[in-house]
Amino acid sequence: MRALFFSLFLIGLLSACSEAPEVKKAIESGKLDEKDIYSMEIVQPFTEAVPDSVREESRKIFLNAIDVYRNKKSPDKAIAEFKKAIVMCPDAKSYYELGNALMDIKNYSEAISSYHMAEKMDYNPISKVLYNLACAYSLSENGDEALKYVRLCIENGYSNTKHLLSDEDLAFARKLPDFNSVYEDAMSGISSSESALFDLYAMSFEQASFPLTSTPDETQSIRLVNSIAYDYEPFVPQMVNPNFSREVGDEFYYLAKIAETDHFTALLYAGVQVMYEQPPVYHILATYDKDGKVIDKLEIGGYHYYDDPIRAYTITEDLAIEVKEYETVFEKDVKEFGYENNPISATQVLNTRKFKITDKGVIKQTSGDPIAFRWMGKSYGL
Repeated sequence: MRALFFSLFLIGLLSACSEAPEVKKAIESGKLDEKDIYSMEIVQPFTEAVPDSVREESRKIFLNAIDVYRNKKSPDKAIAEFKKAIVMCPDAKSYYELGNALMDIKNYSEAISSYHMAEKMDYNPISKVLYNLACAYSLSENGDEALKYVRLCIENGYSNTKHLLSDEDLAFARKLPDFNSVYEDAMSGISSSESALFDLYAMSFEQASFPLTSTPDETQSIRLVNSIAYDYEPFVPQMVNPNFSREVGDEFYYLAKIAETDHFTALLYAGVQVMYEQPPVYHILATYDKDGKVIDKLEIGGYHYYDDPIRAYTITEDLAIEVKEYETVFEKDVKEFGYENNPISATQVLNTRKFKITDKGVIKQTSGDPIAFRWMGKSYGL
């Protein structure tokens, strides 16, 4: 129902505002006016018109903002960078992280506006946005809205109730006379589970059709529009680099749900090296237990760096996997012209390896040499 309402809302928005002068001006200039970034009537039609090349540039600015915010602990500077990304190409992740940075500098009013934009643009997991709205309204001492969003975050899958009952940001809300009844009513229909966040994550993957095949070219041609939020970091180990800080060189995208059994869930996602003008894409197959703990993972497609072999794969319904590794030949001399904007003219098979996902979710190699992957400039055997 929520998705239907949002779709109807957008249809109405687009038809009503397609001729709005602010929208026309933004589209013609290729950039939003910063005063308009919290106006959905302007943001939505502008976003639809943003070309992919600008989306790529905006994504690089966003990742720099994450580095400034998460790793360098500078919310003030990060806010300017998040807004710079948003005026180029607004998206739910940028609004969500902007809201977090605004909360850190105690600008609760603007944080609320930013979280509401993330909510309208279907940030996933929505429970995190709703929880942060409850905190922002509580810190603003708006009791009615704080309780409303306490209820909504629980009903939409927020499962860390221990944190909810101790978070200082919700101290004002917890002192309200109606807090206990709102909390108990919301919890009455919820079966608390540590796997709630993983369930939301897994639900975001569309079921694959078999055989699922991706050629070398196809591994690189996915449209990068459905990115995985940092809240799902426990399920995407590559989001944290070996120094245990936020990895901001790569972004990650949903591809497909491969299998869901009583013992494991198998998911396929993509990673992108956004530092490049035409970023290399790599595909990861991962298996998880019922609580979302990673059982096994394997890089089966694409590549990290232009001078790496490129992988392609086929997955069949019985969960057999064939991975082929290709040497790439570029049209122009890479020493003279480099790799970017240098089309691949030919590929030659170097290796073929076969795997099988066992009943326990282990990705077991059945033939071929051991596979290796590179991450953070280092090679690792699998």
